[in-house]
Amino acid sequence: MMSNSMREISGFLSYVREDDAADGGRITELRRRLEAEIRMQTGEAFSIFQDRNDIFVGEQWRSRIENSIDETSLLIAIITPSFLRRENCRAEITLFIDREQRLGRDDLIIPILYVDTHALDDTEDEIASILSDRQYFNWTGLRFEDFESNQVRRAMEELALQVVAAMDRSRQSDRGRITPEHPPVDDGPGFIELQAEAEEAFQELIITVTSLGQTTERIGADTAQAAAAITTANSSGKPASVRLAIVQRLSRSLETPALEMESLATAYLDQVESVGGGINLFSEHVSSMDEDDVEAARSLLQGLATMRDTTIDAFSSLEEFQAALVRAYSISSSLRPILKRIHGALDKVLSSKPTFIAWHENLAGALRRRSQG
Repeated sequence: MMSNSMREISGFLSYVREDDAADGGRITELRRRLEAEIRMQTGEAFSIFQDRNDIFVGEQWRSRIENSIDETSLLIAIITPSFLRRENCRAEITLFIDREQRLGRDDLIIPILYVDTHALDDTEDEIASILSDRQYFNWTGLRFEDFESNQVRRAMEELALQVVAAMDRSRQSDRGRITPEHPPVDDGPGFIELQAEAEEAFQELIITVTSLGQTTERIGADTAQAAAAITTANSSGKPASVRLAIVQRLSRSLETPALEMESLATAYLDQVESVGGGINLFSEHVSSMDEDDVEAARSLLQGLATMRDTTIDAFSSLEEFQAALVRAYSISSSLRPILKRIHGALDKVLSSKPTFIAWHENLAGALRRRSQG
């Protein structure tokens, strides 16, 4: 898949995927919000590479760093107990330490202490010692806070300002590009590879949308069951305390599916972004493609049509469910916070509806212009 690699990469996120999954996608959300806050501070787009949604992995992203020294490239490391046990995370730190030494810098690695990590105190571990000596952001007290809270937003601003300061120092440096020992090799994917990546992304999107549908069904079933119990309690003249107990049980039962919905919505947006990067690349280069690549683009267009129809049908169901959530607000004020979380996750998903139509139209238009030209 692709997304940030199709734009200028300014930062790289080093983290453990399982930590992100275990925390409901909050590390991914931290990355997204940090990008947005840096954009707010500078007025410029800032892209942070995250390998969960980018085609450049392993040696390809390493080559991107090594051959792009003049770019403002930083490493944002999410430190957890698992981080120092992962060879790939340690290798990423080592790579940037080498960059710093070549550039005469000491500010290109920005550690974020996400979970208390006692291994940082191991003086015999060189990587741990380097990280512990850095000025790191302590996110342990913010991990369970709402991203919209003033506390988290101020911390995000502080983190963004440190990133911006490092970027400014990079731009003011007169060192310029460091010439690599070997001439760079174009090892990026061709259009056939991009088609395969797009098809994989389509499948992941379909799986995510299906999972969203299954989660909404669970929420709907629990809510309907609670509503029926409340109706029964009303008709039998039971006191309000009985109805309140039913609502409280419902709120607790919705906690897990609400978290799933939020995590799925975050994953969905990343997948949409990934697919969009590849489609835009196809659309931009159709005029210069050879016939084999044009045939690949036509095949991609057919897949886009299927994806568009599938997701738009799914959106209709999600919109109906969202409307039902709003009606459920009247059941009890104590139920509204959890319902609003679910509503907000659905908003993220539904906001992408026009995107699927635009993808198909843009690629279809590019192919049409090529045939007419």
